[in-house]
Amino acid sequence: DLVPYVDLGVTFDHAACLREVMAISDRFVVYKSDPKYSVTHWRGIALQALDGDETHAATMPGDDFGNQARWMPTRAASDCPTVWALVQRLVDTTRTRNIAVLQLDPGSKIAVHRDGEGPYVMRSVNVALNMPEGCAFWNDVRPDGTHHAYSRRVPFVPGSTMLVNVGKQHYVDNQSSEPRLHLI
Repeated sequence: DLVPYVDLGVTFDHAACLREVMAISDRFVVYKSDPKYSVTHWRGIALQALDGDETHAATMPGDDFGNQARWMPTRAASDCPTVWALVQRLVDTTRTRNIAVLQLDPGSKIAVHRDGEGPYVMRSVNVALNMPEGCAFWNDVRPDGTHHAYSRRVPFVPGSTMLVNVGKQHYVDNQSSEPRLHLI
């Protein structure tokens, strides 16, 4: 409970992955997530989604969670073979729902929130394709965003792969001049 992230120590060619993702960035859509995140400059593309729909980058109420066969790779996965190979190294895609690349634009912030309901569990692999100077991911914060003794800045650098406990209150603040691109 006192460890809001674990560095998985995975090495990969993040520059090649970033190039592949940037080549399809014109297909990114507004990330239709829970409105509590209060962010408008968050976009993404699904590499695996319900019915293989690359515009379905977030799970939504009403999604068919009981039928794993409906969660399948998208065209974006085939357009990003280096990224997809990394995904397959990290997770069992036959037991995973959404896999997406998300972009947080410069000067944008994802409001304090926690993902899901129930226990605080490690449930999100977060891969930094880049991590601009001036962008911070804070975990285990108070609901108002203030920090306490157990709050931690997740030490992302380009190419880091973290298991992040997003069941705890967290936020991301990109005060850089470039977009933040992460694989979730």
